[in-house]
Amino acid sequence: MAIIIQREVPLDRMMQVEGLNGFAFMSENGGHEFHITCTRGGQKETLTGTLTAKFLRADGQTIALALEYARITEDGIAIVKLHQDCYNVPGRFQMAVMLTVDGETTCIYACVGTVQRTDSGVIVDTGDIIPGVEQLIADIDAARRSIPADYSTLAAGVVRHDIAQSLTAAQKAQALANLGLTFVDDGDGNITIS
Repeated sequence: MAIIIQREVPLDRMMQVEGLNGFAFMSENGGHEFHITCTRGGQKETLTGTLTAKFLRADGQTIALALEYARITEDGIAIVKLHQDCYNVPGRFQMAVMLTVDGETTCIYACVGTVQRTDSGVIVDTGDIIPGVEQLIADIDAARRSIPADYSTLAAGVVRHDIAQSLTAAQKAQALANLGLTFVDDGDGNITIS
């Protein structure tokens, strides 16, 4: 789903370069669409001609947008949709939208913005922000350390009474050792698992 950026541009005034708030993020594809309505003398100007856009990435490469990425609608509004290549390089970008009518090309919109890198190592879930991989590893280790206590409860319920009667003490000890647990049989049928 694209973020629609709607702008109204007066063609009878000096062109201003707009500084966009917010970020575009790497790996987006068609994430932003510019809908540009032009006016002249306060009245809507129905655009005709050919629309093109040039997107200058932070690495100095220019992405030329035309055809399905830069077009004029039937009601004369300019629409520019960013291509995947626009998001590939993090850093500041510049974009200019040009209209060509009868061989004459005019810039109708210009902006600057930022493409933000998304692979920062910060892992975000719906509840908490984990500050990095180190904290995630520490959380996993803490969870692993708490597992043996849970196994003792589980092991106590796994060996049913009728099966317990058929196992030798050595078999019981081996089964619990496989789980990292120990048991003590007091000889009166009382087993303590720890």
